[in-house]
Amino acid sequence: MNVNIKNNTGYSSIKVIYNGNDAVLKKHETITFDVDIHNFKLDVFVLEKNSVLLNIPFALIDGFIDESGVINSLNCNATFDLQISENDNIITVEQIEARNDKQGIIYQSVYLKNDKNVIAATDYKLTNIEKQRKKSMFYLVFITSWLPVLFILLGVFLYYGNIFAPISFIFILIFFAIPSWKKAARLKMYYDSQYANKLLFEKIQNIINNVQDIPNDFVGKAVYKTLDKIFKKNRKD
Repeated sequence: MNVNIKNNTGYSSIKVIYNGNDAVLKKHETITFDVDIHNFKLDVFVLEKNSVLLNIPFALIDGFIDESGVINSLNCNATFDLQISENDNIITVEQIEARNDKQGIIYQSVYLKNDKNVIAATDYKLTNIEKQRKKSMFYLVFITSWLPVLFILLGVFLYYGNIFAPISFIFILIFFAIPSWKKAARLKMYYDSQYANKLLFEKIQNIINNVQDIPNDFVGKAVYKTLDKIFKKNRKD
């Protein structure tokens, strides 16, 4: 029984694995698998690299950088359990993006589209994330918390006795350092496949129900578009 897998994502290439056989599909390319059972497992690997950056454009506009300026773009590989009903099926691999702009988290992955088949189960998994997690932790603990400035203010107060130094210290601690450290403490959750699955499943349900989750407010739209430009998202032709 033939199953045709088509890369209909915005990625330049993806990797698919069935029964130990693997193939790299370029954008819009199709490969045919010969399956001898109606139920089988298909693995799809997103070959894009994970990335973390500081949202410098918004920092220049606002005049400061805070914890919201640390953006994590993470890719998830996917596993699908399929139930095939007919021969010569065409299953399209579509791109999916689940994001929490407030927390600066973007998950990129894929889902399958074919009305003739049943997707019995789906699982998403983050891979090769330790380097990005450490980078994000560094930004949050040392940069967006303004920790160097806190040390300078503390030194100015202790050495010169400047009365304005502790006032500035408390202001930065409350409005920058503590929120940034709180977000750093939540990184373990954001860099966990279970949380990625939750957001991606919600996104899939929105697609099924034709729900648009793009922000409606001016600031939300600006953030959404800016993040797209920063990470140079490839949209489907």
